[in-house]
Amino acid sequence: MEAAAPEISVIVLTFNQERSIARTLDSILSQRCDVAFEVIIGEDGSSDGTRAICERYRDAYPDKVKLMPMAANKGVVRNYFDCLNAASGRYIADCAGDDYWTSNDKLGRQYEILNANASVSVVHTGWNDCIRDYRTITPGRKMLEMLLWHADGISVHLCTAMYRARLVKDALRRDADMVCNELFGCEDLPVLAVLLANGDVAYMPESTLCYETERDGISHNSDLRRSAVFACQAVYATKKLCICYDVDFAKARRYVDKSLTYAMSHAFQLHDGDLGTRVAMLSRHVGVPLTLKARIYRALMSNDLLWRMAVTIRKMLIG
Repeated sequence: MEAAAPEISVIVLTFNQERSIARTLDSILSQRCDVAFEVIIGEDGSSDGTRAICERYRDAYPDKVKLMPMAANKGVVRNYFDCLNAASGRYIADCAGDDYWTSNDKLGRQYEILNANASVSVVHTGWNDCIRDYRTITPGRKMLEMLLWHADGISVHLCTAMYRARLVKDALRRDADMVCNELFGCEDLPVLAVLLANGDVAYMPESTLCYETERDGISHNSDLRRSAVFACQAVYATKKLCICYDVDFAKARRYVDKSLTYAMSHAFQLHDGDLGTRVAMLSRHVGVPLTLKARIYRALMSNDLLWRMAVTIRKMLIG
């Protein structure tokens, strides 16, 4: 008997996560769901044993687990959207390869909510036992503005969510650069922008995800330069998405000031003039002047001897 076509596609991005990927996949495959679902694994050129583990799951669950073809490291943006294009479900859910779901009925309940509410584009939950104070249904436009302003207390974590695949795939066809753009450095912000611009947001007030924050990922990274570059990419993405969706970029000023200052401080610490120039150029591009603190860092960086002395003194004072 031919297997039922999947209603839900779960995207799993993984890279060098041999210690955690099995736990992630087990948490997905243990879902109690009345409809068929598939798991699309985007293994991104790992140098450890991650791919071998993924191959074992593909072989053990040939009707449910799809492993994307082996390829050189693509980066999170290309990897995610390659997986999305390979997904056949009407609904998409995500789980990163070092996170895992803590509720076995997550998919089933979210599927029911989306099926019962045609106006809802995405349904999400809390994570790490942190339950947010959201309305059951919130207008998407309101959430979109809060998202792009990076407002305190607003957070839709894509790894807790399920959304309508059609909305994102249609947006990709209309304007791919506003969805799949490697200069944004991330996949979640543009995907959420599409969803919030095209429907309401449902919230399940419970924790369904264990999110590993102590890791070297995109937004949490011990590499100072990578962290600074990500901050710059996020500012650039925010500006572009605000223009695209007619959201007032000025109200993201607090976030932009903080991000640019953060990136410039790392350029200063790393003695990286090219990074400092990148931050200054981005400041001009988005039309937000550098803060006084960032300008001081930039001024010190203009004289190499003074710069080296300042870095040395800073290390003595701060450690």
